[in-house]
Amino acid sequence: SSDVCSSDLVFFCQCGLGLEDAGLVRAMQRFGLSPSRPGEPFAACWQPAVPGLPTTAPRAVRDAPGKRAVTSLPDRSIGYGAEASPLHVARAYAAFATGALPTLGVRAEARPRVPQHDVVAELQFAERGLIACVDHGTGKALHRLQALGACGKTGTAEGTVAGPNNAWFAGYLPAT
Repeated sequence: SSDVCSSDLVFFCQCGLGLEDAGLVRAMQRFGLSPSRPGEPFAACWQPAVPGLPTTAPRAVRDAPGKRAVTSLPDRSIGYGAEASPLHVARAYAAFATGALPTLGVRAEARPRVPQHDVVAELQFAERGLIACVDHGTGKALHRLQALGACGKTGTAEGTVAGPNNAWFAGYLPAT
């Protein structure tokens, strides 16, 4: 129904509150958006660079000089306080779409993938929020995405204090 989520922001804020701080940290590690130390459960998920491509490793804003640290759990659960290249965001969404986090590279060769089979129910739950974003939330204005059955999330990449912000959408086809 259309009242599943009056806003995709509310959905993901509630998910973050349910996960609590430690769960949100684990989710960011699982999807390659935050590092794990060697030997930790999600160490295989971390790929800070893509050989042959100039990308910046994902990082917390509090690690960035001159930026305000975001400490609120609801804010962090919707992506504030994190910086990631579009390639790293696409990699995280590939895990939702395929059930495995790919290792990125520029050469056509087989690369390892980190299976997500132990969190299928959680991925399906989060996908409800991604579908709601397109059907009822901030992505609704992107009409063609709804017609295609896409699921994904809108976002904002803040510029400098004096600079402009950039809007973006990350997602995949088809929603299952």
